Amino acid sequence: MLDSGDSGDTVDTGNTTDTGDTGGTTDSGTVSDAGSTSDTTTTDTTDSPASDPGGLESTAAVTDTGSSSGKSGTETTASLDTKGAALNAVATEKSFDALATQAKNNAVEHAKSNSSPERQAELTAIKDAPNNARLADTPNPNALGGHSMDTGAIVCKNGLTNVQAAHVAQHEFTHKTSFQDSKVTETETSTISEKISGIHSLVRETSKTTGETTVKSDSNRSLNEGFTERETLATEVEAYGKVTDCGLKCYTQNMDYAAQLEALVGRDTVTAAYYSGDLEGLTNAVNQLAKDETAWASLNEKLDTLCSSKEGKTAEELAEIENTKAELDALMARMAENKAQIEAAKQNGGKT
Repeated sequence: MLDSGDSGDTVDTGNTTDTGDTGGTTDSGTVSDAGSTSDTTTTDTTDSPASDPGGLESTAAVTDTGSSSGKSGTETTASLDTKGAALNAVATEKSFDALATQAKNNAVEHAKSNSSPERQAELTAIKDAPNNARLADTPNPNALGGHSMDTGAIVCKNGLTNVQAAHVAQHEFTHKTSFQDSKVTETETSTISEKISGIHSLVRETSKTTGETTVKSDSNRSLNEGFTERETLATEVEAYGKVTDCGLKCYTQNMDYAAQLEALVGRDTVTAAYYSGDLEGLTNAVNQLAKDETAWASLNEKLDTLCSSKEGKTAEELAEIENTKAELDALMARMAENKAQIEAAKQNGGKT
């Protein structure tokens, strides 16, 4: 999902409902996430809904709408020769299909260079598959797009400029090329399903009696968005020579903490978790640096609170969010101090 603005990064869920349908989008041109798990892109201009029963990972609000993209994807150019050039210089001349296909190819190449050997064939299959991104209306005005974890479908919002749609597509294809997994557990009374995208885990339980589906846990969402947007920007630099100038400022707060964490545990640890599913390695690295076995869970819980919607919050609740930020900053500072001590000890022959 994407987020833009300086008012604090948000998670936009597209106001989805969980009716048990596993489709990602409808053919009518509107986004439908009825029970599908997906990644949504949002911008930092507004706070987004705090919960996502349907599991939509999406993109939302636009800071610079510019002119409507207009091109509906009738051109079927497979790729664009934009290596080393700014996307902005060519986007207005290309269809959405062409830009989305290039975004897919960019994401695959970046993911391949950061993924384990076991994922290479899967990533090649994504690149070889037809482009499944399309323009559509979104039910939430702040949603810019989304990636369905159930179907792999990608949607970008109608009315974006071509450059904005290309950035949203790049973010969503980054989600798509991150580690994906699903697990299903059957009990006597319910079916428990877990969807994993990158480091984001969504667990839902469906009653065998009533058919009702509820969310049991929704973990690591905000940090996952921070990692996703960082990888999106890195992919754009690789492909076009610079970050696209599209007027969207996305997930700035999420990215700040993601960058701090990567500096602490190392890029290899982050990419192994995000692209290859080694979440245990990242979890252990955080807990060890913090000298606290609950640090990973606490970090993500606090970051999810910090990045939740501020809309409708009371002054007391907003103050509590600020307290959460202070606690999160203290945790990061403690980890940095412990890392400095470890590195100093190594330089001193193991002596502290």
